[in-house]
Amino acid sequence: MNKIATTLFVVGGLAILGGIVLGFISYETPLAGYDYLTEKNYTVLFTWIGAGIISGIMMFGFAEIIRLLQVQKDTLMKLTGDNHQEVASQKEKGKFGKFMDEVENARNN
Repeated sequence: MNKIATTLFVVGGLAILGGIVLGFISYETPLAGYDYLTEKNYTVLFTWIGAGIISGIMMFGFAEIIRLLQVQKDTLMKLTGDNHQEVASQKEKGKFGKFMDEVENARNN
């Protein structure tokens, strides 16, 4: 697996874990004037957990995209060889390429 994809996968896991931990840490707020009484705010809990899950899933998605691009690159390198030859579709010049070749030939003559 690509190093960047692996890093993004780890960051995604840490984002989910961090969201869950932060949610449980910050959902209890101490009441004013009391040392041991707290008020539980579940909105804060679900917001942190949701943000962590969404961020983690996005990182997993980016990691998967990079992994798939790496697989395509490796497959293309196997098909064309490792000597960096052009792909067949890039060898054929279109009308604009032919026109530019004619212009350059006219300049040189």
